[in-house]
Amino acid sequence: MRNAERVVRVGVRSLAIRYWQLISGFIFSPTAKSLVVPLLVALFPIALTLLIVRRNWTSVPFRDEWWTPGKQIASLLHRTLGWRDLFSQGNESRKLFPKLYYLGLVAVTGRWDAKDAMVLMFALACLGSVLLFVLLCRTTTFSLPGRLWTWAFLNFVLFCPAQYKNFLWGIQLEPLTPGVALLAALTINLSQLRFGLKILANAALAFLATYSYAHGMLLWALAIPIYHNSTASRDKNSIWNVRAWYAFYAFVAALSVVWYFHHYRHPKYTPPFATSLSDALPLAHFLSVWLGNLFAFPALGPFFFGCFFLTVFAALAVVAIRVARCRGSLVRFYPWIVIAAYALLSGAVTASGRLRWGTSAALVFHYAPVSVFFYIGLAGLALNLFNAWGTGSYQIKPRLAFASGLIAIGLPLGLFAAGWLDSFTRQLADLRVFCEEHKDLALAVEWIPAIPNNPTLWLAGYSPENVVKRAIPLSKYGVLRPRLIPESLACAVRDNPPVRDRSAGILGSARFSNDHLLLLTGFAWLPYRNARADCVVVGYENSNGGLTPLTVFPPTYKRQSLKGRFDFKCLPPNGFAAVVDPANIPTGTVTLRAWAVDMRTAHALPMAGAITVYNELVQKN
Repeated sequence: MRNAERVVRVGVRSLAIRYWQLISGFIFSPTAKSLVVPLLVALFPIALTLLIVRRNWTSVPFRDEWWTPGKQIASLLHRTLGWRDLFSQGNESRKLFPKLYYLGLVAVTGRWDAKDAMVLMFALACLGSVLLFVLLCRTTTFSLPGRLWTWAFLNFVLFCPAQYKNFLWGIQLEPLTPGVALLAALTINLSQLRFGLKILANAALAFLATYSYAHGMLLWALAIPIYHNSTASRDKNSIWNVRAWYAFYAFVAALSVVWYFHHYRHPKYTPPFATSLSDALPLAHFLSVWLGNLFAFPALGPFFFGCFFLTVFAALAVVAIRVARCRGSLVRFYPWIVIAAYALLSGAVTASGRLRWGTSAALVFHYAPVSVFFYIGLAGLALNLFNAWGTGSYQIKPRLAFASGLIAIGLPLGLFAAGWLDSFTRQLADLRVFCEEHKDLALAVEWIPAIPNNPTLWLAGYSPENVVKRAIPLSKYGVLRPRLIPESLACAVRDNPPVRDRSAGILGSARFSNDHLLLLTGFAWLPYRNARADCVVVGYENSNGGLTPLTVFPPTYKRQSLKGRFDFKCLPPNGFAAVVDPANIPTGTVTLRAWAVDMRTAHALPMAGAITVYNELVQKN
């Protein structure tokens, strides 16, 4: 028996050693090293974006989210959801499918959490990345390590720093959807699927894009399925069947577009489209700024970047057409030209619709999910030309080769790298402010039961009255995130006890700045936890002898909005400072008091200190 056990042990050990030798030999082999390094580089921008999103995301709706999907979720909970709610406009778009995504998330998770949409958007971008790799496999002859390196470059474009804010705003999956749908349609076009299946698949993708975002209608033209004669024998379709399939595609496209514009109304708050000849130059300028803003840095500016990369794309497109004529096929370059054309056409539509607002409208960060596809198409086109040149399938004269290399690779790559790094540093700085505002908004939403007129609610990009009207009914169903504070805590901070314990902190100072903002300092503490308070509520004494809460904020100094307004050297190390909009403070003399709040236990401790300030009536322009 012992001998048998010994034989088994020796056999298992020798087998483990053999497998370890095989695995370690593969890991440390030159082939594995040539794959692992580019794969890690390719995954780096994805992992970096995920890390930034994970560290900065907040569960609070922002801007248009209070309307879409907020209105539809409220209708679903009230059991009044109808077709009109799903088919209604959101700006110029009919967001049928995004609404279905949001409602599905609420139905599955039982909550309306902005983080869920962020996860969905990140997953959609990852799907786009996978589709780009498939396109590289079908349009290039690079080795696997070479394709991984080119895929890494495209990932650095798709997950560029200008996208970070968009990944922190779940509603941005809407403008990203048509671009990813286009990548899927192009992948299908280059596949060996039967022509009829291509028609059905691309029609479905174009329909999805159309009813996700207004620019999605472009896919009906850009994603037209390609019929290859070589597949005729396998498809067993006559030319009449092919024409019938194209006729079916055209019919579905026309029906989809007509249905889209049924009872369509131009939004009242958006300017009319710029369509006159006199607008041609301003439109071109707007489009250049719109494109160049993605990787521009202050030394050169977005207009220069936009003009430069537009010129590079035009030059590469001409060279690609010449190469395609020599090869007798445009398949290698076709998808990348179409991807860039999608972004350019989308930018032209955006320029026409937003030109009356001025060029500053082209610099808005939420256009990045569309404009990024121009650079993806440009990079893919340049890489395919480099591949054609490197394989010797197309001979270029020495002077033309040097010029092409400089134009297609050297200078654009240098500007791209400089723009990417500069954008990274600037976006990280902007993200601090962006995330602080979202956290302030989340805190203000939580405290709606106690402070319904909190000026901080304006950070929602939606009127505070409408935010309150949307938040309170949703909170009754328990779906809104963040959750509203319990009524007991709201009642507690309306009290004005005569005795206040200094161990809970003190409201140290309060004064108005030159720009008429209320500047507060103090110290807030939870003695039973020996830790800072989770937040501080400040209110003023009213005529009834109680307190009217006017604001809530985190007790800290580490905020971008505080820089330059306080001398932190003169303040206690564990104290707080805050800048408060006095919009909901009555004019005249008011006495301010504060509470240190423990959000975990929904408990408020009255802080010592009462400060009297005089609020002047200020006329705002």
